[in-house]
Amino acid sequence: MCRRWSGHGDDHRKNWLSNSGKTSSGETTIFSDSETPGLEELISLYDAVEWTAYTREPCALSKAVASSDHVVTARSDGRLIGLIRSLSDDVSIVYIQDLLVHPRYQRRGIGKSLIDACLERYGHVRKVVLMTDSDERVHSFYQAAGFRALPSTEVGLHGYVKIGIGKPEG
Repeated sequence: MCRRWSGHGDDHRKNWLSNSGKTSSGETTIFSDSETPGLEELISLYDAVEWTAYTREPCALSKAVASSDHVVTARSDGRLIGLIRSLSDDVSIVYIQDLLVHPRYQRRGIGKSLIDACLERYGHVRKVVLMTDSDERVHSFYQAAGFRALPSTEVGLHGYVKIGIGKPEG
């Protein structure tokens, strides 16, 4: 699976390989948290998952990704096929803003590997929170990844939380 790293801060940045993302043609998925993808490939990935609210404002998308506290990418043959980005105070909470896997690469463990990389980076933090829209497949995915569903909001979003991934410091 993945090569793991310990600690947190800027010294954690690495690339690693995962066999869980192997395609039928034998491609290997490379995960990295040491790069920020280019705008064209961000737009391509966000368009592929039909997140057009992001791609209608490319400069805002680029700034949002660049301003994230942690970004992990997944690539196959150099092509961006997945991404997770998060915001955190690096003590008590991590907010997963985006988790995307290109539709052709879904259901191969890539999304779970991206979550694992994010949680590894923030293993010392008390809770992880994310919001998503209504889709039964998405709910099943996050619950299988260990998140607990929160009550639905009136605007059609669903929240998930994972508490106790780290011990409080101090």
